[in-house]
Amino acid sequence: MPRNRPVTRSDIETIVGNLEDARIAEIIASKTTIAELMEARQWVLSNDTPGIHRQRSARVNRLCEILDSAMPQDEDG
Repeated sequence: MPRNRPVTRSDIETIVGNLEDARIAEIIASKTTIAELMEARQWVLSNDTPGIHRQRSARVNRLCEILDSAMPQDEDG
């Protein structure tokens, strides 16, 4: 799969799993690439402090926000 083309719904579901339609539409509308979505997923899953290893692009930052808001929140605090 070429990583520099805009994502499709199928790409999103393959990379991050099921999301609400509104979140999928927002990701597609951003014209993000597969590589950017994969990078954002890594940031979200790594629990890494942003900026320690490298700077994220504005688009990847936005994707991280979308993906973070889609993840279930831990109610134990």
